[in-house]
Amino acid sequence: MPKYHSYKAAFERIKDAIGKGFYFEAVALCESIMSDRLLSFVKGDSDAKVSVRTGFGELISKTRNLQPALSALWDELDEWRKSRNTVVHGFAKSEPTEPTTEVAVALASAEKTAREGVTLTTKVCGWHKKQLRKHKREIKKAKTL
Repeated sequence: MPKYHSYKAAFERIKDAIGKGFYFEAVALCESIMSDRLLSFVKGDSDAKVSVRTGFGELISKTRNLQPALSALWDELDEWRKSRNTVVHGFAKSEPTEPTTEVAVALASAEKTAREGVTLTTKVCGWHKKQLRKHKREIKKAKTL
């Protein structure tokens, strides 16, 4: 049950963060949830050497290899990951002597990324639930043989 409580709290914080304009928190929490779901799938469906320290991009890649039929979802997720990197790392970071992105523009981009993250997080969680149900059916079927 602790995972359920963590997810419930994370989704509440995401909603609250977006409502209050704390888009970076929402983005980070979305990535945390999606990474957890991908990690669970990869660890449960392969002998891949992954852990909580495995990067988001690598988890997407390994999941794509295990489920290539869903390439559109993995492409969407990888594009979001790139937006997340731009938003998080680009707010205050720039080349020396180059200006950073205007704050209003950066915040608008962060909001867009946060909102897209909520949609993707919901998709990834739904996909993961289907995978768990499928796995349970396979176990049940194997026991009856």
